[in-house]
Amino acid sequence: MKSGSKTDYEPVMEWDSRVLMYTNPLILKQLFGALGASFLIVYLILLLATGFDPEMIPFFFGMLMLFLFICLLAFAAMAIMGGDYLVHNTLGEKSFVCETQRSRTRLMKLLCAVGFFGGMSQGNYTLAGSSALAASRLKEEMKWKDLTSVTYNPKRRYIYVKTGLFAPLAIFCNPDNYDAVEAFVREHTQPYLDTIEAEKEDAKAQKVKK
Repeated sequence: MKSGSKTDYEPVMEWDSRVLMYTNPLILKQLFGALGASFLIVYLILLLATGFDPEMIPFFFGMLMLFLFICLLAFAAMAIMGGDYLVHNTLGEKSFVCETQRSRTRLMKLLCAVGFFGGMSQGNYTLAGSSALAASRLKEEMKWKDLTSVTYNPKRRYIYVKTGLFAPLAIFCNPDNYDAVEAFVREHTQPYLDTIEAEKEDAKAQKVKK
């Protein structure tokens, strides 16, 4: 773990983590959640475009089989990557960044490009959409002030954060730095979370008065 000077622009903490994808429920949840979201979005768009045609019901089951096939492809992609997720984490005073390590970035971009263009050429928009979504999440940055929820899991050594319903992100730690990372995250998020909680309490109080 590296430390830097505490400025708004330079990292305060940096480290690399290696996470086994097959055995980590959080990664599996995020992966298949993203695939499922892409599947539902594509189906809803087609449903609206056809004016809720009854023939879309059997089409749904066809797409469901396609979704299961894409899940198998996702497991194959995991195998190609060695079954592990290599992530580089950077924490700063105003925000934090989680990104795929450089040694895996090219491979991930290649797999996403193959999935996207292959899906588009075959009319498989679910595959294309999920590939584009995966490519967009190779590097993500969140500002501490934008977080709405933080969950700490010292047993599995990760911190799960959200800025909204569809924007979760996990900060994966190592055995030697989890406590320090948790303390840093608490220091930089708790004031904002306390403000959100106070606003909720005020809203409840206003409803009671009415």
